[in-house]
Amino acid sequence: MTKKFQLIIRNEENFKDKVTIEFNYARAIMIFSSIFLVIFLLSFFFGKTLLKRWYDPEYIAHKQKREIIRLAEQVDSLRYFSEQKDRYIDHVNLMITGGDSLLNKKSAVKPKEAGNAPANANVSLDINEMSQVETDLRKEFEHVELTAQPQIQAISQYQDIFLLPPVLGYHIAQKFNLKGSHYGVDVVTKENEPVKAVANGTVILSNWTQETGYTIAVQHDGNMISVYKHNSVLLKKIGSFVQTGDILGIVGNTGELTSGPHLHFELWLKGNPVNPEYYIKLTSD
Repeated sequence: MTKKFQLIIRNEENFKDKVTIEFNYARAIMIFSSIFLVIFLLSFFFGKTLLKRWYDPEYIAHKQKREIIRLAEQVDSLRYFSEQKDRYIDHVNLMITGGDSLLNKKSAVKPKEAGNAPANANVSLDINEMSQVETDLRKEFEHVELTAQPQIQAISQYQDIFLLPPVLGYHIAQKFNLKGSHYGVDVVTKENEPVKAVANGTVILSNWTQETGYTIAVQHDGNMISVYKHNSVLLKKIGSFVQTGDILGIVGNTGELTSGPHLHFELWLKGNPVNPEYYIKLTSD
């Protein structure tokens, strides 16, 4: 191991010495061991960092676990916001339909009990089956006397708003009458005329009721809600995002409170019904 050797590198033409290296077995083994260790450490380092995704079999498993945890957290957040949105929509439905909660499973009509009504029809809620929050909300609206004062305030606040006509009607069969509990206008138009969204928003009601037939409502910015009743068919579902001019349904004659094809259109601002004719030109006249 300690016997010395000499490695000489010479010029082939004149045999002049270029490089002379002296070594023994022990020194050679130490040099080669050091080179091997450096290469091994570098390979290990790159295998755990830059080349990990190709050479580490556990990399994909760890990555998938992290992704599953992240998705689970997002699902929990979405479930929470979805429940909050469902409760909000349920309360809005109570206000618009006068007691029909589309999200209350206890009040849903079973197919065998629905008779000739559509499968997704609703019946009035039993006061004993309503939650405490819904009961308080219903009592609050039952004892509120609607006056023209909230409407005047709403008109002054939203006087610069632009809304697209839901349909282009021939004439108004029945106008807005706050004292007569007619919170919208009946627009007579051609049968099978498309009903369009008056502004951007989110569909919060899309179902069938005994009195108003196929009804759809859209929540807009500024606490504004537009309601479209007596449609023959609905083309949007609850939770759908709509833009101004998107078709929501087709003009029809569904429900008990109708005597011919027309659109009953309502506009609510901050929980108060207002006359849609103050904001939209509903006829071609």
